[in-house]
Amino acid sequence: MRQPPPTRVSRTSPASAKWRELDGDHLVASAFGHWTWLAPGEWKNWIEGHVEEESELHERLKRGHLLRSHLTHPDLVDRMSSRRAFLRSGPSHHWIALTRRATTPTPLWTSPDEPGTDMPTETLERVLDTVFMTTSPQVEITLGGGEPFLKPELIRHALAYAQRKNAIARKTLTVVIETSLHRPEDSWANLASDEGLLVRITPASHRAEDADESAQLEWVRRLHGLQADQGADLRDAGVERIWLPDANAAKKPSARITRWLDAGVRAFQIGPLRALDDRIHVAAPTPPSLSAQVAFHGAVIDRLVHGDEGAFERTAATWIARIRHGREPRHPLLRNPSASGTGTLAYGCDGEVYSCRDGFLSALLGEEAFELGSVHQDGYHDLVGHPTVRAMLMATSLEGQPGWSEHPYASLCGTDPVENFWRQGSLHGRMTDSPHAMIQIGVLDHLFRLIRTPDEKRDAALDAWGHRP
Repeated sequence: MRQPPPTRVSRTSPASAKWRELDGDHLVASAFGHWTWLAPGEWKNWIEGHVEEESELHERLKRGHLLRSHLTHPDLVDRMSSRRAFLRSGPSHHWIALTRRATTPTPLWTSPDEPGTDMPTETLERVLDTVFMTTSPQVEITLGGGEPFLKPELIRHALAYAQRKNAIARKTLTVVIETSLHRPEDSWANLASDEGLLVRITPASHRAEDADESAQLEWVRRLHGLQADQGADLRDAGVERIWLPDANAAKKPSARITRWLDAGVRAFQIGPLRALDDRIHVAAPTPPSLSAQVAFHGAVIDRLVHGDEGAFERTAATWIARIRHGREPRHPLLRNPSASGTGTLAYGCDGEVYSCRDGFLSALLGEEAFELGSVHQDGYHDLVGHPTVRAMLMATSLEGQPGWSEHPYASLCGTDPVENFWRQGSLHGRMTDSPHAMIQIGVLDHLFRLIRTPDEKRDAALDAWGHRP
């Protein structure tokens, strides 16, 4: 029987919060990331201020910081300060285009033997000088392109120079190779193993059906074999697979995941299809619907969290860290406000600096709105204080946007100004109506349904996800 709606709203009992109806109940969340489930009758009593002290509901609301009388200002300040600490740290993720060469030429990338498309070593050193000017105590350097493995001498020079810089800066340093692994070579695995590189496999810059996944899997097995010979711990062997859902994969993701798990991969990341993907020929010709993309992401989460391999999905792990532990991961690219310019910078082959990797790709397509300057002409503070960075910071603060300002997921979600620009014509986008936002909301609905009913094995797996870097 449907409960009558609240007849009045108490101005003294409930703390400020937002709610969302899911499966007949209310998911109630505060602006500080606290949350709880309320049945319709409980929600009505909470709204009207009819919650009896000493009751189970009162205790649950108290634990969830959803009763005004039990809020303490210092605790809320500490919570919000912790959740927004990244705004005080400076960019922690730095993406560097070592080359525009690729194994297969595309509108963005040149052929493997094209001259004049690599980053000069002097420019690479100046880029790394800029990277280590960041005030962030953690730094992740991603070497990309093009196909960075085509320039092994640049990879080795970047590693050696970064290590010398870090001997003085003493930051927590991570170096990642971002590769499409299209037509992979054995020498690439030798280099990754010898240098102890983390490898992030991204969708190739050509149509998804052109990728030879069997060759990629064989390459990963070879890499893990080399690492095992060197005595490496293969429980987290340093290979991450990024997928964009396509119409076929969205139907049966489990078999595909199992193939990569059997190859030893334990880190996955599911990205929503972006407006740029079709322009740079990454997306499949017939992309799946938004509901199919949400279902695909949810199926991947379910397969990994209920499996025994100890694998995880990075986007969900970011959300679990916020939902269950109230903490931010080390390098979250999905955050509020956006990481563009404040959490991440990207560097082109000639030393030009962009707000993020997609800002660099936009420039290759002729749109230079996200270029901040050059390492040869501009200082670090000029780059991070650029008017474009300030504009993106204001445009992507969700609490001030219609739709997000009353949404319970505002403290968990994030938006992408480059995606908004290409898909909807502005840095703001159309708030919660954008495809990017709708997919986030759908996957978060799936996660909250997943964690609502206690399950010891699943909860232990999710807790481990939430403590990932």
